[in-house]
Amino acid sequence: MIHPLWHTGFLALLALAVSLLRLSEPVAAVVVVVFFLAVALLHPVNGVTFLFLFVPFFLGEAYKSPAFLLVPGMVFVVIVLGVWAGLRSGRAWVWPHRGILLFYVASLVLALPLDLKELREDLWVFPPADVMALVLRGIPAVSHLNPLQIFVMALLGVGLYVVVVNLRPPGELIRRTVVAMALVYGGLALLGMVKYFGVIPYSGRYLSLSFAQYVTVGNHPHRLTGIAWNPDYFAQYLVYGAPWMLAFLGRPAWRERVAGFALLPAALALALTFQRGAYLGFLVELGLMALYSVWLHRQAREGRLWGRPWVSASLLALLTLSVLTLDAIALGGTVLARVRAIWELGDANRAHLWRVALAMLGDQPLLGVGTGRFAYFFPDYSSLTPREFGPFWGTAHSLYLQVFAEGGVIGFFALALLIGAIFGDGLRGLRAEHSPSVTLLGAAMISLGGWLFYSVLQSTFYLWSLQIYFWLLAALIMSLAAGASPSPPRAPWHRPLIVGLVACLVLAGAWRVTSIVSRPRALGYEAGFFKWERQPDQALARWTGRRAAAVLPAGGSTLVLTASAPLPGVDHRHQAVTAWLDGSPSASLLLPGREWVQFRLPVNRPQGHPVLLRLQAAYALSPKQVGASSDDRTLGVLMKPPRWE
Repeated sequence: MIHPLWHTGFLALLALAVSLLRLSEPVAAVVVVVFFLAVALLHPVNGVTFLFLFVPFFLGEAYKSPAFLLVPGMVFVVIVLGVWAGLRSGRAWVWPHRGILLFYVASLVLALPLDLKELREDLWVFPPADVMALVLRGIPAVSHLNPLQIFVMALLGVGLYVVVVNLRPPGELIRRTVVAMALVYGGLALLGMVKYFGVIPYSGRYLSLSFAQYVTVGNHPHRLTGIAWNPDYFAQYLVYGAPWMLAFLGRPAWRERVAGFALLPAALALALTFQRGAYLGFLVELGLMALYSVWLHRQAREGRLWGRPWVSASLLALLTLSVLTLDAIALGGTVLARVRAIWELGDANRAHLWRVALAMLGDQPLLGVGTGRFAYFFPDYSSLTPREFGPFWGTAHSLYLQVFAEGGVIGFFALALLIGAIFGDGLRGLRAEHSPSVTLLGAAMISLGGWLFYSVLQSTFYLWSLQIYFWLLAALIMSLAAGASPSPPRAPWHRPLIVGLVACLVLAGAWRVTSIVSRPRALGYEAGFFKWERQPDQALARWTGRRAAAVLPAGGSTLVLTASAPLPGVDHRHQAVTAWLDGSPSASLLLPGREWVQFRLPVNRPQGHPVLLRLQAAYALSPKQVGASSDDRTLGVLMKPPRWE
């Protein structure tokens, strides 16, 4: 195992190379992958420490950049190498809280999206190669494929947790990793402030990093985003890292104590994000860490500096004074004004989102509207359209309400059991008389507690990197507590409880399948169509790929479709297209080039009843690949708007 400071050194050298040598984004990605593979192949624990330090570089939605695929890719590599190392060692494989983990995963699966019929159509429209292309471009939250993405990330998170627990990283390595984290943590906070005040201009984008300004706040032109996609994501990272820095302030080693002073630039950077929920989370963590340190001191188990109450009060006063001074000198009182405004004006946007989440829960109390479907069903439960509401309708802005809305009572219960089991591990370790690394264990638990507190105000589980941080925290808590206190024996009531939970899951799953089958397809659903384009005769038309599907409201006894196939080489190979209505083949036609041909499809459905239209072309091609034009789309047939007779 190599020292984690090598990871921070690599990141610093890469940043220097990018600045001086103007490395392109693909080249930098290759360098990152090569370094990660090299250290992970030496020992999978090296890959774990690299992941822990790499978290802040991917603070954003996965559909923002293909570079985000590095996150699941690296997690998968760590899992594979960890399993291989475990098999070679011959040690007994430990699967902590197996039943709870399986229950959590099962709750995600059973919360089948209510739009499952539309997801099935998406999978029919897009072959595996096209799905992979969609993944590379990024899958937004409204996509019908989003539940698959969330489920895959959950599986990777559970796998990472199990592997890290079995790798058993020693407490000293965890301590060194957190020292390295302090350098990244404080360095990114300083970099964010340097860019915020214009010493280095905001510009460009690199890998997943935005280096961008954000919206105007009060009298100040922008918010600090650091390197993240928006200030909220960077604020979350600063909040979750604070307990580690606080733990170092009480350590005797000068390197660790110096590392603890990364807390000061982090507090200043946090103020510049103007995220009021983050301010509150930061203060809660300060208070919890102070109480924990006093407890350590009274138990005579470390706490050499933090155990004195005046130290806690002085530190809080110093950080508060620093923030207020910055606010008065450079920000014109914007921080105080933002805090005051939340008391005077409230938060109408978040209140609306919470009402929407509760409406989803009321409509689907057991399993919610489906894993990852809040954004998709938002218009159905909101009195405002997404355009009217604004840009922040994609999540419930509360992890717990989002889980209730998407997974119902069962999903929330599964998550609560998982979190309770993790904290149970930590508490057993803290109560042990000879628990090693007791300060780090407390810091890990308070960091997780801060994560859970902030989750009241944000849907924190939907950022890939922060979800990985959650699973790493859970594994580190288990590792730090291991050996201090063995797991308690299974209680005699566990077996009937498990049987009861399985029975409830089976019944809930059967009920969900029945609900999906009985739910009509959503009017307006489309997949496989490109945007409308003006033709030479000024008529509107649009291309399909090889396959396309749409749900139309019945408006007559005959559906008339007009299609052509002005593709390169069509004179030598005429295009054939087949249409289905509600799953039954209705017509097949040969399209001879640019001539428009009509389909006349009989429909036997009541007025307004949803009708599923499927189209499949015999072949599809890209004009750019055959040298006909610069159009790189894969095209099948050209369709005019459908009409009813």
